[in-house]
Amino acid sequence: MKINEMKRIKPMNHTFKSFAPASSTSWLLCAMLALICLCSPFPLLAASDLEPLVNLSVAGTGQHIAGNTVAERQQALLKYCSELKPRTKTPKETIDIFLAQVLLNQDSAGAYRQWEAAAKLTFDQASQKLGGRQGGNNYKAVSPADGLGMEPFDEFGLVYAWMICRDRADFPPNIVRYTRQLLELCHHREWKGYDALNYRLMMDGSGFIAAEQWPDLVDADGLNAAGIKVATKSRLLGYFDDIVHHNYHEYGATAYAGVDMGCVKMLAEYAGDAEVRHRAELTLDWMLLNVACAWNQGYFVSPAGRAKYLGATVTSPDDLDSVGGIGWIYFGALRPVIPTAPFHSFWFACPGRYHPPEIFNAVANDRKTAVVHLGVFSKPPKREERMTIYHTPGYSLASEWNPMDGPRDAAAKENRRQMLKWISDKPFSTFSPMQDNVTRPYVAADMNAGKANAFGYGENPYSQVLQCQGTLVGLTDVDRVYPLYKLYVPFSTTGAILRREEKDGWIFCHGGSVLFAFRTLKPSHWEPAYHAQAPGLQADVLVSAERINGWVLETSPVAAYAGGSPEQELSRFMAANLDKPRVQDVHLEGARPHFEYQSLNGHKLGITFCPLGEKYAGQHQIDGRSVDYAAWPLLSNPWVFQSINGDRLEIHHGESSLVYNFKDWSKQP
Repeated sequence: MKINEMKRIKPMNHTFKSFAPASSTSWLLCAMLALICLCSPFPLLAASDLEPLVNLSVAGTGQHIAGNTVAERQQALLKYCSELKPRTKTPKETIDIFLAQVLLNQDSAGAYRQWEAAAKLTFDQASQKLGGRQGGNNYKAVSPADGLGMEPFDEFGLVYAWMICRDRADFPPNIVRYTRQLLELCHHREWKGYDALNYRLMMDGSGFIAAEQWPDLVDADGLNAAGIKVATKSRLLGYFDDIVHHNYHEYGATAYAGVDMGCVKMLAEYAGDAEVRHRAELTLDWMLLNVACAWNQGYFVSPAGRAKYLGATVTSPDDLDSVGGIGWIYFGALRPVIPTAPFHSFWFACPGRYHPPEIFNAVANDRKTAVVHLGVFSKPPKREERMTIYHTPGYSLASEWNPMDGPRDAAAKENRRQMLKWISDKPFSTFSPMQDNVTRPYVAADMNAGKANAFGYGENPYSQVLQCQGTLVGLTDVDRVYPLYKLYVPFSTTGAILRREEKDGWIFCHGGSVLFAFRTLKPSHWEPAYHAQAPGLQADVLVSAERINGWVLETSPVAAYAGGSPEQELSRFMAANLDKPRVQDVHLEGARPHFEYQSLNGHKLGITFCPLGEKYAGQHQIDGRSVDYAAWPLLSNPWVFQSINGDRLEIHHGESSLVYNFKDWSKQP
């Protein structure tokens, strides 16, 4: 029945928003290339870790901005930030506004006054919490930021903004004084407290820069500037080394990956220590190369180690979070964008010496034909994520294989495992099957009470997926001890889906630049009031309340079925999907749930559930061959290659090449 002929479901109202490496071919590379060829036409934390998203208290202009060059886009973002209206007084929420106004000479005196007030407020609050350098032992922290005695976003924002403006003749000395006094309250001897990478980079990076700028600085541990530099440099170099060899746990996070990159950029721009500055620059290159590999004409499409709320999933030119904003500055987009959370991308609009290699732009914008990108986050023995991103000129599909240890695995809390995003002139051109999960699975009280995470937040630990090109299958076997299990799937009603029809258990959609079909193996139904929170987002939600279930997402470029109206194109796509039984060999009720799916492009995907904590043993198969996840390189697509823990990163595009050696931290054409 056509969706138009059905009783109309009331939309939800939301309020948030091939290259061969130059080195000799190893058995590992051969295994990886064989795996890619199977499904590619190319040879190819703590109890209270609820960090708030940034800029939620800033009233945006809502306007689209654009630019044909990097410089034009940087200027457009500065102007956008200068017109924002702050609703709080903290640097975390306002420093981009004040700094933009100063840089653009828009009432600099007024911006300085507000900046100084924010700096004083930050110092006063931190001093009150920690009792200055003497006390703080009786202070009870109630959040990660409180545990440090201050908000790292505030400290980082004040230090970075001051570095950008420190040579200005009109810069108020009181801002410098309050910023320095804030740093004197910090502990640098060893890292204590919340372990998120963005916190570490903000605190250690700010401490290192401050110690370089103020040789007589003494911190709360009694460390002098030389001691602070020794302590923080050691950790910073460790972060850099880990990122370029293994990836980092906030990969793909629309907010936090942007924070991480901003911190590294500050060090690449302003560190006086040549080793720190150079390694920061190469680390930032590596991080931005990952953005380039996930970029599709203004859309950042990637799985994520951390993603908060549905707004972190639906990022697009109409809702550009920090990583999307950074990608837009360097790689551009097909149409103007709205930077809804500019605080972290803002640093990349500020004047500075850093520019990514031009070859990155070529990698990011070569979307003339379909391409498969493979990526890894490797943190043995706990984390071994494997990512697939399939780009076409009209859309991208991304997913992640990440075996979890058990129902209390912390990765379930914020992980985003799959994402389909298509090129559209409408907002929310995003599709992502999701599943209920516990707010903090590692907290017994939350687990026992079945306290559900927010809509679009996290992933069920019992959910597993397998991708081959534009086809994605999922399988769940949720244990009876786990309190949450509903599969929920938002279908955009903002206009990004031109046509939606249902037949034989399938839901078929025409997105203008993509055709896709979705079905669950167990019964499903519409629940338009299932959740309601989210600015500019509207969706009908499909729900399947089954502990053991399977699902299929099939996609295709419109060109394969082009001709006539969207109804006619969708009809051809439907006929091709329904011309034979594609879901086969279904065994969901046994000890090892399993099913197979025959994709439109002729590949057979077989997925068997792998019990949590059990070692993967080939439960995922493509065309009868087990997927060898252990053989995947750290980065691989037709232009980029680096092995896990490999020192050598190679980038080739057209006549251009660039090679990094992270053993001696060098790069050369």
